[in-house]
Amino acid sequence: MAAILAGDIGGTKTRLATVEVTGSQVHILREAGYASRDFATFELLLADFLAGAESPNGHARFPHPNPLPKGEGTNVSLRGFRGIAAAFGVAGPVEGRVAQTTNLPWRIDADALQQQFGFSHCTLLNDLEATAYGLSALCPDDLLTLQAGGVNATGNAAVIAAGTGLGEAGLYWDGQQHQPFATEGGHASFSPGNELEMALLRHLQQQHSHVSWERVVSGMGLLTLHEFLRQYRQVSVPGWLAEEMRHGDAAAAISKAAMAGRDEICSETLHCFVSLYGAEAGNLALKVMSCGGLYLGGGIAPRILPLLTDGVFLEAFLNKGRMRHLLEAMPVKVILNDRAALYGPALRAAQLAGMEIIHDMPNAQAVFVHDDPMLLGAAVAERISRLADEAISERGVFHLALAGGETPRRCYEQLRHHAIDWLNVHIYFGDERCLPKGDAQRNDSMARNALFEHVALPEGNIHVMQAELGAAEAAARYMMVLNGIRLDLVLLGMGEDGHTASLFPGNPAIASADAVVPVYQAPKPPAERVSLGMSTLNAARAKLFLVAGEGKRSALERILLGETLPAAQVAGAEWHFDRAALPITTEEY
Repeated sequence: MAAILAGDIGGTKTRLATVEVTGSQVHILREAGYASRDFATFELLLADFLAGAESPNGHARFPHPNPLPKGEGTNVSLRGFRGIAAAFGVAGPVEGRVAQTTNLPWRIDADALQQQFGFSHCTLLNDLEATAYGLSALCPDDLLTLQAGGVNATGNAAVIAAGTGLGEAGLYWDGQQHQPFATEGGHASFSPGNELEMALLRHLQQQHSHVSWERVVSGMGLLTLHEFLRQYRQVSVPGWLAEEMRHGDAAAAISKAAMAGRDEICSETLHCFVSLYGAEAGNLALKVMSCGGLYLGGGIAPRILPLLTDGVFLEAFLNKGRMRHLLEAMPVKVILNDRAALYGPALRAAQLAGMEIIHDMPNAQAVFVHDDPMLLGAAVAERISRLADEAISERGVFHLALAGGETPRRCYEQLRHHAIDWLNVHIYFGDERCLPKGDAQRNDSMARNALFEHVALPEGNIHVMQAELGAAEAAARYMMVLNGIRLDLVLLGMGEDGHTASLFPGNPAIASADAVVPVYQAPKPPAERVSLGMSTLNAARAKLFLVAGEGKRSALERILLGETLPAAQVAGAEWHFDRAALPITTEEY
C-alpha cells in the first residue's frame, strides 16, 4: 500500500502526516504539527517535515522545536517522498490549483509543489472541503450528537467550523454518496438578530468597511465580542484576566473564565458567541438544505461542549420562523476528532490517485479503484499528462493511442484542461468502426469533439484509421503509419464480453501477429472493424485500461477467476475501475 502525504494548513497551526488509506480508513504513519507563522512560506515548512525533523517518539512537538530559518532554502534530501501523492487542506479559497491563505501571507501553488518535491499528484482543497471529505473516516465516538434529527435522514450535508477564522462547506448528495464542495460563506455579511447584536454590528462598522460572520464567530470574533461587551456594559477587565490574556491565548483565557464562572462578562461573551454560532449554522443549513446533517468542526467547538449542549446553540439554530420544522429534522453533530481535516486530504488524494488496489489481477502492473467514472477520468487524465511530460522530456515526442467509449470520453474532456505540450504529441487509435468518415459513431469523431477541438494539437499529428475504406485496406495503411513507431501509451476499454480495442473473444483477429488487423464478424455492430493487434498493444511502453459500470462486472469476475479473455491478454497494464464495475465480493480475490 503506497503512502500519501496529507496536510491541514491553518492560520495558526499546520499539521502534516504521511498516511496509508484503506477504503475510508486512514492510518497515520508519521505526523508533525507546526506553528504556521514560524515559517515565511509553506515550502519551507513542508521541507522541514520531509527532511524528517521530529521528536524521538516520531511526532514533532508543537510548536516545532527546530524550524528551518525563515530565509533558508529547501536543499534537503527528499528522495523518499518523490512519486507519492500529496493533498493539502488550506484555510482560504482555492482557485484552480492555487490558494492564497486568508490569515497568512502564503501563496500555495499545487503545480509548483509537485515539481519542487516530485509528488506524483498534488491536490489543494479548501480546509472545510477537506473536513467534509474526512467525515467518512470518522467513527461514532468521533462525533457528539446535539440533535438526532429525523429517522434515516439523508440528503445534502454541511460543515461549519469556527477556529482562527470561520469556514463553511457543503456536501451534495448525488443519490449514492456525498460530493463535498467548498464555500467562502464565513465571509458573507453578518446579520444581527436582536438589539444587542445590532449594537455589536454598529461597533464593528466603525472598524471595518464590511462586517462578515467571521468577525464574530471565530477566535478573533470571541475577542471582538469580549471587547464590545466590556464597552457596552461599561465593565473593565479584571487584573487577573488581563494578565492571563496578555501572557497566553487571550481567547482561551476568556473561554476558561466563562466555563469556570469567574467573570460575568466572559460568561456573556461565550453565551453570545454560541448563540451567533448557532444562528449562522442554521443559515448554512437552510442554504445547503442539509437534510443529511450539519457538522460542527474546528478547534473551538470541542472546548466549549457544555455550552453547546445547554440549548443556546440549538435554539439559535432552529430560530428560522416558518422553516423551523426543516431544521428540527436535520441531525446536528460536533466533530470531536481534530484529525478530520487531515483525513480528508488523504482520502481525496487516494481517490484521485486510485490507491486502493485489487490484488492478483492477472498480467496487471497495477489496479486502481475510483469512486465514480468522473473521478476515474480525472485520475487517468492526470496520469496521461504526467506520462506525456516524461516522454517529451526524455524522447522529444509522445505517441498516444486513444480508445473509444463513454468512459474515455469523460477522460478526454478533463485532459483538455491539462497543460500538455500538444505540439509534440502524436495521436493514434486503438480501433475504429468501418463507417463513413465523420460518422458520429466513429472513435475519431468522438475524440475530435471531446479533445482535439479544444487543444493546440496540429492536424498533422492526428493519425486516424481510414476505416471508411474497409477493414483490410485500412489495416494495411495503418501498418505503414505505425512502421517504426513504438507507442508510449495505449488507452483501452473493456467490453462486457471482455473484448478490448476490437479484439473479441474467439475472433481470429486476436491470434494474428500483425501490428494492425482487419476484424470481421464482430459480435457488435458494425461487424467490420480495424484494430491494433495484440502484439502492438503489448509492445507499448504503457497500457492503461478505463473500466466503468456494472455491465463490466461479469467480465472482471471471469478474468479474476483466470479466464484469458482478450483484455486479460494485455500484459503489464495499469487498470482503472470505478466501484460499480467491481465484483460484489472483491475481497475474495
